[in-house]
Amino acid sequence: GVGISALDACLRWVEAGADWIHLVDLDAAFGRGSNAPLLERVIADLARLHPGVSVQWSGGVSSADDVERALSAGAKRVNLGAGALKDLAATTALVGRFGRHLNVCLDVSAASAAPSADLAAYVVHPRGQGGPVGPLEPILAELNEAGAGAYVVTDRVRDGALSGPNLPLLGALSGATSAQVIASGGVSCAGDIAALQALAASHPNLCGVILGKALYTGQIDLKAVLRP
Repeated sequence: GVGISALDACLRWVEAGADWIHLVDLDAAFGRGSNAPLLERVIADLARLHPGVSVQWSGGVSSADDVERALSAGAKRVNLGAGALKDLAATTALVGRFGRHLNVCLDVSAASAAPSADLAAYVVHPRGQGGPVGPLEPILAELNEAGAGAYVVTDRVRDGALSGPNLPLLGALSGATSAQVIASGGVSCAGDIAALQALAASHPNLCGVILGKALYTGQIDLKAVLRP
């Protein structure tokens, strides 16, 4: 199909009722370059047209300079790429510096594709950032100790596959932290969102879900799922 501009896509979701936009620089996420000037323009245009809308900036963020640029552009939250976890000391320093404005991305994979509630089954394995960082459990423990406020959790096998979220992983991770947990990857229909809402009833720190491909394929009607 014919693509649409990043701003037009954002406006489509805002007009459907979204008050948060997850804006991703895919080239930066996969190490192919940077679209930061474009993201800055989109945020500026959104602020002018819809000042009540908040933007979450994601893609290739690995340093304090990256976070500062995104926040200076007007982003309310910034996703720190999982590749940054290769230097946990630097990451915990960023957590301390930027606090609630920083989400730490936990992109994980497991030896088995079957969903598991055993956190020991998972390793942090960033997309487009080389090999795995290390096992999830000790990384999560150190981030918890540093006071991380929010995690974006993605099962790499399910991301973009529209195969449903990894509910056992999300439940186990939410139970292992007091930080906010944002689900990402695999959500394909309103039923998947209902399943996440049911899980959040017993894990209230599971507080959000990032929607992507299913919005563009039409498998999720944003206006319908946002309706109270």
